[in-house]
Amino acid sequence: ATFVVRLPVLPCGEPADAAEAAPAPPTPKLAILVIDDEKEVAELLAEVLVKDGHEVTVALSGKDGLAKLGRRRFDVILSDLRMPKMDGPALLRALEKTRPEMVARVGFITGDKLSADVDAFLTETSRPHIEKPVLPTDLRALLRQILAGIEDAC
Repeated sequence: ATFVVRLPVLPCGEPADAAEAAPAPPTPKLAILVIDDEKEVAELLAEVLVKDGHEVTVALSGKDGLAKLGRRRFDVILSDLRMPKMDGPALLRALEKTRPEMVARVGFITGDKLSADVDAFLTETSRPHIEKPVLPTDLRALLRQILAGIEDAC
């Protein structure tokens, strides 16, 4: 069994309540495509994002996500890495060929960061990512990181 313990890091001398009291800057309202083959995970991510005021569309596979991208524009794409039929890396490769302007808008959510091929993919692509289980604060930070990358690319 593997256990992952995630603890917040505070600067020296800063009390814990000071870090909690400082809210993160608000994220503009976005059209977000969430792609995850686990329906419950996709719905949970969508619920958090909708509560933050975003418009969310859920796709349960990479192929379904590509089809939805063909029908409308999204500000951000959040995708699982490990999915049957079309996984996150295959989705990103397809976007590089068909919709290269969307690549900077992709972030990944994974439960498999310890895998050597996943780690190599994330290092090679430098795409923002977070690990499951996902905390709402991590999800918001991922969105801010993606948006900062889009602004830097302009």
